[in-house]
Amino acid sequence: MGSSKHVQQQQVDCADCVALLLKNGADARGTDHDSNTPVDVAKNDAVKHLLQKSLRHLDSDAEKRGNITSECSRSAAKWS
Repeated sequence: MGSSKHVQQQQVDCADCVALLLKNGADARGTDHDSNTPVDVAKNDAVKHLLQKSLRHLDSDAEKRGNITSECSRSAAKWS
């Protein structure tokens, strides 16, 4: 088995890879054939943190879009 320093470096490398994938559009909400999400199967805390942060960002964006859609609908109703 590798040294603690080696294992820590592998975890950092893995988190860097996940960050790159998320930055380039990977779907943190995806599921596998057993309905497990990436957070469910992540084995390292740094990766879990990145995935959870991405999910919070996606939720925030969806909420903003929902608010904009609601405002547009109300405006359209006024002019109808």
